[in-house]
Amino acid sequence: MAHAYTPGLTVSEFATRTGVAATTLRLSSLMDGLAIQLALAEPGMTPARFRRLWLEAAALELGVSAETFKAPRSRPARRRAAS
Repeated sequence: MAHAYTPGLTVSEFATRTGVAATTLRLSSLMDGLAIQLALAEPGMTPARFRRLWLEAAALELGVSAETFKAPRSRPARRRAAS
């Protein structure tokens, strides 16, 4: 997971207070916990909520706004023609 944000740390786009290893452990642990709730169909846990909660935590850990992780709107995927 650290490979996803280490380049941002290198160019000071992100910052951690406790270092890469601790940040990675916390974010990985949160992802595991949220995944369990999603897998067990915890009331109110949806893939969208999972993503939002995790990205908000990542933003807090890395000292950036959650808006940093907003993906640009994409076009719907094209359907392949049957062969």
